[in-house]
Amino acid sequence: MAFYIRDLHQRSTLRLNPAAVVTVLAWNAEGDFVPRAIDLDAFLVALPDGPASRKWTVSGYYWFAVDSGVIEAIEVQDTP
Repeated sequence: MAFYIRDLHQRSTLRLNPAAVVTVLAWNAEGDFVPRAIDLDAFLVALPDGPASRKWTVSGYYWFAVDSGVIEAIEVQDTP
């Protein structure tokens, strides 16, 4: 298992694959959080104010899958 800890005093920029898969936490019919894939554009638009549909939530923690300096996937980190 590998993990990444970010130093807030050091910043860098990575390219984002426009076909990147984004997984967020959404509510199912029972009101439980479940992982759901969403459109990258919907995710990027929702970051500042939250999603317009309110069918999923923006989290403070995400995992980024990076391959050769390009973000290929973004997955929410479920925090209890």
